[in-house]
Amino acid sequence: MKRLAVLLVAIAAVVAAAAFAVPSNAATVNGAGVSQDTLNADLAAISGSTAYQCYLYANNYVAGGGQATYVPVTGRGQGTYNATFVAEWLSKLINGQFISQLAAERHVTVGAADVSAATGDLTNSITSTIAQASQSGVSCAGSGTSILAAMPASFVARQVQMQATANAVLASEPGAGISTADIARYFAAHKASLATTCITLVETSSEAAAAAIRTQVLAGTPIAQAAGSNGSVSSGCATPAQASILQSVADVPVGGISEPLPYQSSGSYVLIQISSRTPGTIRGSASIIRRLLLQSGEARAAAALALAARHADVSVNPRYGTWTPKGSASITPPSSPPLTALLSGTADKPQTAAAG
Repeated sequence: MKRLAVLLVAIAAVVAAAAFAVPSNAATVNGAGVSQDTLNADLAAISGSTAYQCYLYANNYVAGGGQATYVPVTGRGQGTYNATFVAEWLSKLINGQFISQLAAERHVTVGAADVSAATGDLTNSITSTIAQASQSGVSCAGSGTSILAAMPASFVARQVQMQATANAVLASEPGAGISTADIARYFAAHKASLATTCITLVETSSEAAAAAIRTQVLAGTPIAQAAGSNGSVSSGCATPAQASILQSVADVPVGGISEPLPYQSSGSYVLIQISSRTPGTIRGSASIIRRLLLQSGEARAAAALALAARHADVSVNPRYGTWTPKGSASITPPSSPPLTALLSGTADKPQTAAAG
């Protein structure tokens, strides 16, 4: 009887330890784990970088067409994280697993050259996103290079690997290949859209105002002088492949000025005067072409990932919320997480029961 009592006490101790231990995985996707350590490390890295947090907001702002809600990383308690942000980031890690598994199904491999190219893609994407957001008044300090350089190397390596794998999946879609031959074929067929075009742009509040300025320019008045206080003047250089509005002035000669053009959905009108056009080279255009080719496979790849999400076996630690595979595959955070579910870098560490 005494031996049985000792055995029962030992079993109870093991059960108690298991009950209070945090699972080693924050989620599993078709049996593959998203480790708690990875989630914790990512949250710690992001919470330590205000520049990266600003980039994430800028990315949401650009993706949302100029609308985004700021979600802080940290929670209200000391050393805690915001449950909504954690759910969003864990959703990203889960979707990263979908991408990796889709790559494996397609027998797509990622080599050192792919990782190197993905590093540039990620850096350029951050820089471009910050620049786009800044045009609407969302100001973030730094560039992709400086922001990533200040982040932990392990965090950056995970983001680059995810980017490289996503690129490989996109490139596996028909017509989206990014080999040297694919890039050469695209360049040969789209030389005009890859010429660097330098312009002066005047934005006005109405079509009539733009037309009046154009009349003065055609009469010989410099465009900035003609705009006066009736329009904002800016200048820059890009390719039509980078800035779609330049496709509207493909037939305007160097030195010429466009008709008034509606500008995006703002209700304003612009005039574009062509300062110069420089033919592109395959070497100088390679990164732009690579991005355009990858973009051509986005819709099909997104459909494949959505299908994978609907049929996937996903398990999420309930403290982080509920997995919703329909529509936008993501985690819905708990509406009112209890104090015991507050997330901290130490409380979420997997625990190991003491031996004996």
